[in-house]
Amino acid sequence: MADKTALTLTACAVAGLAFYIALGVVLVKFIAALIAALAALGTAVFSWAGAALIVEEAGVNTGLVIAAVAALTTVLSAQATQMVVLHGEAVDASTFFGGQWPNATPGQFGDATVTDGDADWSLQQ
Repeated sequence: MADKTALTLTACAVAGLAFYIALGVVLVKFIAALIAALAALGTAVFSWAGAALIVEEAGVNTGLVIAAVAALTTVLSAQATQMVVLHGEAVDASTFFGGQWPNATPGQFGDATVTDGDADWSLQQ
């Protein structure tokens, strides 16, 4: 179960990292286009071209951000499904030794000796 949990958390981390990298690429692309558009807006000849470039970049970048959010949502939905499966395995006592949860309270154990043959505080094999 620990391996499944580690794999699920790793997949979530990779999906999050890919999402933030995609947003960073979109942001850098948008800033570069905005600088070029502002330079074009500063001249009388290219002012309409600069305005068109800003509008076009905003539309393209919006589409890219929506695609990145959709991809992240898809991956995290699959991870949520896996989380539900892991939770089901965690609450199912039959997955543990002897079909029951380990006893975590020491007051319920008789003694801590191993010489009397019952060693009720440790896992028996």
